[in-house]
Amino acid sequence: MNNLSDKKTIFILRAVIAFIILLIVLFSVVAILDFQSEKNDPKYLSTTTRRTYKKESTTTRLIVPTTEEGETTSKTTSTISTTTSTKVQGSTKKNTTKKITTSKSQIISTSPIPEVPSYREATGSTNHPNAIDSWEWYIANKINEIRENNGLNRLIVAVELREIAESSGDVYNTQGEEATNDYLDGYNNYRFWTMNQNVNEYYLVNNTINATSVTTNKYYTYMGIGVIKHIDNQNGLPSYHYCIIYQ
Repeated sequence: MNNLSDKKTIFILRAVIAFIILLIVLFSVVAILDFQSEKNDPKYLSTTTRRTYKKESTTTRLIVPTTEEGETTSKTTSTISTTTSTKVQGSTKKNTTKKITTSKSQIISTSPIPEVPSYREATGSTNHPNAIDSWEWYIANKINEIRENNGLNRLIVAVELREIAESSGDVYNTQGEEATNDYLDGYNNYRFWTMNQNVNEYYLVNNTINATSVTTNKYYTYMGIGVIKHIDNQNGLPSYHYCIIYQ
């Protein structure tokens, strides 16, 4: 009896040990296969590829200069010409700006207007028989007063510009608006014609200040003002032609 019992016990122990060994072997095989499978998993390869790309991309941005760093300034030319015309209560107003040509290369000029020639300074009364001299000087002095208050230079009343401004009134009276426009071509000017009997020097200077930059532009040096009064031969009523040129 004891021998039979001992044999059964030994057989059971051997079977248990063999089963345990078999489990260990199977577990080891599964672990090895799983490890190999994880190494070849595409998600790990994808992560490595992305990291490498980011590194190369960063290096490229640091080393390669942009095309803007090698650009040079080319010469450009622009021309500006503006003309406006309005009719208000029997008055014709004309505000014409001078044609301006500017060039830009390596050195850019800070002035928006071209250089102007030197003119003779007007210090006395006008010689024009139909000019209202006191109005002309009042407007000139008022403009310079405002410019000084703005911290700007006083404008010089130029003999040549005053004569052109006054003559434009005669051209308008005899030949009309189109001829006057051609006569003043090339000059910054503001002008209008009116038969309003209430017009005076205060009205003229206020219109000039509101319609132009003559009291605020630091680049102007000269001005010429003409206030011409003509009497109509048929009805005896006066008409006024006002013009200011500024450069």
